[in-house]
Amino acid sequence: TIAAIRPKEDMALIKAAIDLVKQNIQNFNQGFFRHRKKNGELIQVKIESSSISYDGKWAQLVLATDITAQVEANRKLKTAQEIAALGYWSQNLLDGSMHWSDEVYDIFEVDPASFQLTFENLVNKFHPDDRHILSADLDTLLKDNEYYENEHRILSHASKPKWIYERIRVVRDANGKPVKIEGVTLDIDKRKQAELEIKRKNQLLQATHAFASKLLMHNDWITAINESFNIIGETISVEDIYYFENHVHPDTGERLTSQRINWKNDGTVVLDDPAVQNIPFSVFGSFQTLSTGKPFHSIVSQLPEGVLKTTLETQNIKSLLALPVFVNNVFHGFIGFNDTKNERSWLEDEVSFLDTLAFNLATTIEKRKVENEVRKSREQFQSVINNLPGITYRCLPDKDWTMTFLSDEVERMIGYTAADFID
Repeated sequence: TIAAIRPKEDMALIKAAIDLVKQNIQNFNQGFFRHRKKNGELIQVKIESSSISYDGKWAQLVLATDITAQVEANRKLKTAQEIAALGYWSQNLLDGSMHWSDEVYDIFEVDPASFQLTFENLVNKFHPDDRHILSADLDTLLKDNEYYENEHRILSHASKPKWIYERIRVVRDANGKPVKIEGVTLDIDKRKQAELEIKRKNQLLQATHAFASKLLMHNDWITAINESFNIIGETISVEDIYYFENHVHPDTGERLTSQRINWKNDGTVVLDDPAVQNIPFSVFGSFQTLSTGKPFHSIVSQLPEGVLKTTLETQNIKSLLALPVFVNNVFHGFIGFNDTKNERSWLEDEVSFLDTLAFNLATTIEKRKVENEVRKSREQFQSVINNLPGITYRCLPDKDWTMTFLSDEVERMIGYTAADFID
């Protein structure tokens, strides 16, 4: 009997199926079962049956196909798909129906029981900036290539962007008409994020170099600030960069701070905005931690109620980062960055990058301060010398008494200008 070729633990399944047939409840057509060979080996079989009249009685004619190798191959394929996060999908172009393997549902982070495979739902799962892919013309995409490949973003369960890779082909009928699209989907988010992280760090390094170069390149302070802040804004995607300088009230000794520079991502630079001058540092609340050398960053909606939060909200600022600037070990001011689009958690390497920029800015401020003092000193020296009676000059004995300085009095006394004698 058929019991001889069935494992004992499967007999209940066989008996249930036979009972349904005998009671005319169900005409058993096909299914997947296990058979046991004479040597005890178990194989996987596909059963297909149909009812026939045999010797005057209704009977079942059964075809059993050994699919053990196929089942094992499918098992290995499924295991490989799970390990590689690789899924298969297809879409019937004639009726619009779609099929996803379990792995595709996992990659898109949706529940097969509740997620309906419709084109509208699929569009909503694509990142808004990548939805144009779904409207691409197949004949154009696959005109010269059998397969079409792309990397794009979808939205995960938490609406967070997630990178996937797809390899697609079109199945055509005998007349060359597309009848089905099928493809594989691979979760590449970790790899892509690693690539983007490397790219972003390279951009930060290049921006650090460019920032320092711009500050040192231009004698015009405004041009230097505008070009260097523009580099930062593009690199870290902020809309607003500003620099405040600290000072003390001459009468009360109160610590104040005033905005010296405000750069906007539209390229405009505002200097010494009257609306943000002589602000008591106490108004900034938790900003005061900057004086200890620590950065301050926050999402505005999470700030405690007060003047600072109200002021930032009226400017539609979502998040901010501020870094102290120290000159000669004195808290000289701070540089700030505003994001008006995202409630942003600043990454550690971004803070480190911007901290380097703050140091470069402090170095440039210190350098320009020294240059201004030297220039003033030279002007004072020149003024004193030019007011002395007679001609005052300086020359170098070791260079054939080459003259390097001559007071303006020489022109009044002998008619030649100082420039006539220099070198």
